[in-house]
Amino acid sequence: MRRAILLPAAVLIMALGACSSDVKQLEQTGNCPGCRLNRSALQGSDLAEANLIDAQLHRSRLQAADLHGARLRNARLSRANLNYAILSGADLQGADLSNATLKDADLRYADLSRANLRGADLREVNWGQEDLQGAIAEDLPLWTELLQDAVSEGVDLEEFEDLSPQEMLELEKGDLAQRLIVSALIQGSDLASEHLQDALSSVPNLRNATYDRSTRFPAGFDPEAADMRLVE
Repeated sequence: MRRAILLPAAVLIMALGACSSDVKQLEQTGNCPGCRLNRSALQGSDLAEANLIDAQLHRSRLQAADLHGARLRNARLSRANLNYAILSGADLQGADLSNATLKDADLRYADLSRANLRGADLREVNWGQEDLQGAIAEDLPLWTELLQDAVSEGVDLEEFEDLSPQEMLELEKGDLAQRLIVSALIQGSDLASEHLQDALSSVPNLRNATYDRSTRFPAGFDPEAADMRLVE
């Protein structure tokens, strides 16, 4: 049996638009496909792997909610506050995220194909390193120099082998460990090749997601390269 979902006490005080029986179902089972949860106060909730397919979450407050692995296919999240929400690995195919805010939301490995992102604020989302190869090329001379210094000092590169893709992504760009790993890769070692591919694959799937000219993306992001569709 699935554990009960941990919801903050505020969720029991319903705002206009939500159905109290649906909220109770979500609280008790962690699953509420097709439920009416508009304007609900769900901030900080543990909704990991919850079934919320086709759920109505218009204007809901989901700040810092744990939604990793949640099924939100075709869910209505228009104007929802998803700041700091954990959406890694979430299924958001066809979801309506129009005018939603996602400041510092974690979207790594999420599936946003066919999602409606018109007017959404995605400026500070965490969705992995899309152009890691470009970052490598940019600092190649310094990384090579650091690798040479490390080898001459007898540093054991194998100590970095067990870093997960997530840990690699969380390292600061100037972190010596990351530079050594990438430098080893550049020098022909296969030490980090698998990790590199995993890190690149963390970028969410945005194929056929729609956006308009009011959608705000991170600096340098190219929606056309991500196979997104501009809708006037």
